Amino acid sequence: MREKHENKGPRSIWVPIAVAIAISLVLSGIVLFVAASMSSGGQLPQQNMNMAAAVACFVGALFAGTRAVALIRSKALLSGIAGALGYFLVLFILGSVVFFRWLPTESAMGMIVAALVGGLIAGLLGSTKRKRKR
Repeated sequence: MREKHENKGPRSIWVPIAVAIAISLVLSGIVLFVAASMSSGGQLPQQNMNMAAAVACFVGALFAGTRAVALIRSKALLSGIAGALGYFLVLFILGSVVFFRWLPTESAMGMIVAALVGGLIAGLLGSTKRKRKR
């Protein structure tokens, strides 16, 4: 008997994960745009922009972790955290390339904690028991 899902090579899982990370970056950009709009309108104090960056990182990591759990379907907690850390790594590299003199200070520490919490929540929410198909 042939299996229903054949392995199509290493590209079969990396492309959806790359798309999920790209969508997570767009979601983070939308959250940051809303926070910047609120800050320029006077509704959000300038001192809270580090918190807004952490919230944007949490939203992106939650989405990336959720997609990783849905794609991998085994060891949900580990795959959720791995998806969130992959998202943070891409975000960190892009931030280092775009902002040449940016140094990882307290804002990066808050963002990595937010990414880990987002991945942890995605892993916990995705770890439901599934019935095996026969």
